[in-house]
Amino acid sequence: VDLVLFYLKLTKVLKIILALSIIFAIFYLVRNIKKEKTFNEVKEKLVLTYSKLIYKNICTDIEINGVKMVNIKTIERKLREFCDLENKNDLFILAKSLEIDPWIKNISIKRKLPDTLIINIEEYLPFAIWKTNKDIHLIDEEGKIISISDKEKSKFLHLIVVAGEDSKNNIDSLFNMLSSNPTLFSRIKSAIFVGKRRWNLELDNGI
Repeated sequence: VDLVLFYLKLTKVLKIILALSIIFAIFYLVRNIKKEKTFNEVKEKLVLTYSKLIYKNICTDIEINGVKMVNIKTIERKLREFCDLENKNDLFILAKSLEIDPWIKNISIKRKLPDTLIINIEEYLPFAIWKTNKDIHLIDEEGKIISISDKEKSKFLHLIVVAGEDSKNNIDSLFNMLSSNPTLFSRIKSAIFVGKRRWNLELDNGI
């Protein structure tokens, strides 16, 4: 019974806070509409002010999803830097700071009331080692280079070695072909793109 009463009181308090926030927002808009050059300027200021009021403790709880290869210590450091900012409402700043990690393909950040920050990360999936005359690169199934250190690359030397002129730009055709045949995929040692039109495949038994 006490828990139910507490919940009802809490709900009532939250409704009051929400109502006061809306009243504050309307008052701010009415007071400043004549002073601003455009409605968009008023809207931007209103959103920022409202965000400061509602999301001032946004860093109380942080949820990070999708991390496998990304350096979690780097993420934690960037989060500390962001949470030290007076204005924690511009999530674009946080997203741009995290995107520098070479493993991050896409990132989305959203708020969850009252004080939770949810970070969803999509990482690049390593598919092959692309070999050129001078160097080797780790690439994903679309031919995107994953710009990691040579030390990190050494962990992926078991992947298919891809070479040949214009091979990187046609890696998607190789991926589509092999992904439809998992048994063949598991036995491929290297793939050479020949004549800008076909793949020569070397199996693990030398054929």
